Amino acid sequence: MEVAKTGSYEFAEFTQERKEVEPGDYYTDISKIKGMLGWQPQVSLREGLERTIQFYREYKAHYW
Repeated sequence: MEVAKTGSYEFAEFTQERKEVEPGDYYTDISKIKGMLGWQPQVSLREGLERTIQFYREYKAHYW
């Protein structure tokens, strides 16, 4: 919502069935690809999200 400047969300408790299959929290770490390939991101996460949102807004007729 902060980046897109639109939208909303509603918190919903997990059902017991969902809790049983939920893998838990996941945190990404790009240190391995940096070390092995010397790769570095060219844009920040925020800029990447902003670009992606703008793309889908511009071309949404092709996706929805």
